[in-house]
Amino acid sequence: SPRAWTAGARRPEYAAAAERCLEHVGGSLCARGEAGALLRSRRGGTAGTVPGYLEDYAWYADALADSFCAGGNPARLERAEAVAGTMLERFYDGEGGFYMTGEKHERLIERPRSVHDLSVPAGASVATRALWRIGHIAGREEMVGAARRAMAAREAAAAQNPLAAGAMLCAVYARERGPVEVTLLDGGHGGLRGALESRFAPEAITVRVDGAARLAALQRWEFFAGKEIADGAQVAYVCRGSTCSAPLRTAGELDAAMSP
Repeated sequence: SPRAWTAGARRPEYAAAAERCLEHVGGSLCARGEAGALLRSRRGGTAGTVPGYLEDYAWYADALADSFCAGGNPARLERAEAVAGTMLERFYDGEGGFYMTGEKHERLIERPRSVHDLSVPAGASVATRALWRIGHIAGREEMVGAARRAMAAREAAAAQNPLAAGAMLCAVYARERGPVEVTLLDGGHGGLRGALESRFAPEAITVRVDGAARLAALQRWEFFAGKEIADGAQVAYVCRGSTCSAPLRTAGELDAAMSP
């Protein structure tokens, strides 16, 4: 996942490694002829036949969201939407829960559910985080709604046993404090990128767009509509609900806009 290098974005080799991983998964573990569908494994250059499980979809969708947020590549957002949509269709129970197996797997008497966050977060928690971010960025209300229902279904149990619900509680925190939508249009020099990377704001859905060409390609998503990039400079926008700030050009303006 690009999350590792997003936290320390001054290491471009991490970004390159993460992008290679995404390209490998996209080229070798995606089911042919099925948009947004994944396979479980690949061996010796040959893709397997077992469909992907919830955790496969959740982590891949979340990694695609990370990659998109790190540079604004429209292809990453398109792919994230497709994978998240298929995940919602195949694994979501409609009431705030996620099955570990999908509709394409062997029929079971009782389909197991993904619930507890242990040393590795549960697929349901990662799916919730991915749906929350992708839904907000892409304007997909059904994804945001599913994420909200997933949080509501788990938050009481999470409060009683937080050690088994760390990732889900992080998603609940983002819901309670946000969403704060931050768009950094990186047209050149400036201190906004460093100020944003050094700020602890887990509730923020932050997207950096590299260059005017990418911003133009992103205009079909409402998240980016009306935002303009400055030639040779960095500009940021902070939005809460349907209200967005004026263009922010200094670290002080950005800090003030992101403060509660």
